[in-house]
Amino acid sequence: MRSVIFYKKQDVAVFLHIFSKSDKANLTKSELAEYMNLARSLEKLTEATLKELGAKRGWRELEL
Repeated sequence: MRSVIFYKKQDVAVFLHIFSKSDKANLTKSELAEYMNLARSLEKLTEATLKELGAKRGWRELEL
């Protein structure tokens, strides 16, 4: 498995994309640029806003 992760603050982590190595070797340059743009947008949010967004979007919380 490979993952693109954006880590915010404290104990909140947001995985932007998870994919199997057998399906895809790496991200393309354009995919990487899009994920970087998304990460910059998420970085501006507070922890409370991130959690609220996750609840609205159906993101799952993982205990690591």
